[in-house]
Amino acid sequence: MAFLDGVKGKISKAGYSTMQKAKDLSEITKLNMAISESETKINEIYSEIGYKVYCAYRENPLEEVKEEIGQIRELEEAMEACKLQIQAINAMNSCPRCGAKIKPEMMFCSSCGMKLQSEEQETVEEEQERPAFCSECGAPLEPDMKFCTVCGHKVDE
Repeated sequence: MAFLDGVKGKISKAGYSTMQKAKDLSEITKLNMAISESETKINEIYSEIGYKVYCAYRENPLEEVKEEIGQIRELEEAMEACKLQIQAINAMNSCPRCGAKIKPEMMFCSSCGMKLQSEEQETVEEEQERPAFCSECGAPLEPDMKFCTVCGHKVDE
């Protein structure tokens, strides 16, 4: 029986040791997470400090950050140029009359019927005289209208 009691004691000690190691590992993991969260928060605060310094000294930068502020300004200018290009692309992809989205291959706007010309097709053309009123319903027409806005009739050219 003494032999079994000895084995039982060793198994009990091994189980306790394994359980203690699991608790230690869990505690270490929690502490590492706390460290990581603190590091993240510190980096956020550094970023806030940097932004405040940048705003305060943007026009007259401190010597210590003059180069970095210059880099930021260059990046801001590049971003602004990209935004302007996006606006130009979006403008090219919308009807000049009604603003509806159009595809490059479209010849006419699907919303207002305006004839669309690609850059290659654009030539200086004299506008033909158009009737001032719709021949179908008599509604007044704008000079560049292709369709009557009241009845939808195609304007006689």
